[in-house]
Amino acid sequence: ANTYRVFLKGHDDDWRKVSKENKVSFSNLSPGTYTLKVIGANNDGVLSTVPAELVIKVVPPLWMSNYAYFFYIVFGVLLVQMLINYRIRNYRKAYRALNEKAVDKRKIEVQKETLTRIHQSLTDSIGYAKRIQEAMIPSEEMVKEILPDSFIYFRPKDIVSGDFYWTYRTTGKIFFAAVDCTGHGVPGAFMSIIGYDLLKNIVEIQGEYSTANILNRLSKEVALTFRKNGKDGDLNKQSVNDGMDISLIMLDEETDTLHFSGAMSPLYLIRDNEIMTLKGDRFPIGYTDGSKTLNYSKQEIKIYPKDVVYMFSDGFADQFGGQEGKKFKYRRFRHLLLNIHKLPIEDQKAILHQKMEEWMGNDYEQVDDILLMGFRL
Repeated sequence: ANTYRVFLKGHDDDWRKVSKENKVSFSNLSPGTYTLKVIGANNDGVLSTVPAELVIKVVPPLWMSNYAYFFYIVFGVLLVQMLINYRIRNYRKAYRALNEKAVDKRKIEVQKETLTRIHQSLTDSIGYAKRIQEAMIPSEEMVKEILPDSFIYFRPKDIVSGDFYWTYRTTGKIFFAAVDCTGHGVPGAFMSIIGYDLLKNIVEIQGEYSTANILNRLSKEVALTFRKNGKDGDLNKQSVNDGMDISLIMLDEETDTLHFSGAMSPLYLIRDNEIMTLKGDRFPIGYTDGSKTLNYSKQEIKIYPKDVVYMFSDGFADQFGGQEGKKFKYRRFRHLLLNIHKLPIEDQKAILHQKMEEWMGNDYEQVDDILLMGFRL
């Protein structure tokens, strides 16, 4: 009939209810010191005035001891310090990198200024070379004085060109040549100056009027110009890769005939809506075949009023473009000339330029110098 009331100081807020249980359980007590107080009552329900007490000390585990907390604090401080040091090192590294970049930037700016000066100097030199080349090659107005119904579509890939054209008029004879030298840009321009000077010397000074003989002499002079010294001071007979392709015509005004000789380059003549191809010989100017002498041939054809003649380098036909990125090719080139040959000569030039612009579009760059001459007899 006895009853009990229990109070665990440090855990309970107040005495627990009266219970007949003579035992009590506590779980999940935090580490610390507790006092268990118990008072009892008899069967009359009279509670004792002085409780029985039991001091209970809950010992914390090792990881919750004071030493552990001290370790945690020290470890936390060290960790924070390590993080701070790590960030400082990163900042210093970034600072050094920025300084290096600043130094490199200054070096790059100095190099850029140097390259700009060099580029400007080269551009000025090449620009002057262009003026020399333009002064050397006859203007389109000069060509029109010889053949009024003519056009020249001249489009260098670079500032200066490896393609050039030449014309000369003497008593009863008109000479025209379209020449494509090896390479383009500055190397091609040097070749063009050599070729122009040799061609002018052979025809205008030496007075050679046969187109085949002109090419034979021109080829010999080009080969001699670029021939290298061999062993023991002997001339090496091997050919170099430098040369030129050329189509050369002579219009005989007395007999109304066209004399044509070519080295790798053809000539197109359109008459009565039909195109005739006069093919050149299959070896370039300057080519030598050991001790064998290679001579160029000459073709003669009667000409009539309204005949249209086209002379050109391979730049137009070899230009990449279109939807498939292929070459323009000679078949498409001939078809284009057939479609426009009856138009006024200046309109033909405009259409050819427009066609080339459309063919290249925005995706393709010009790959070679372009030279195209057309005239109606």
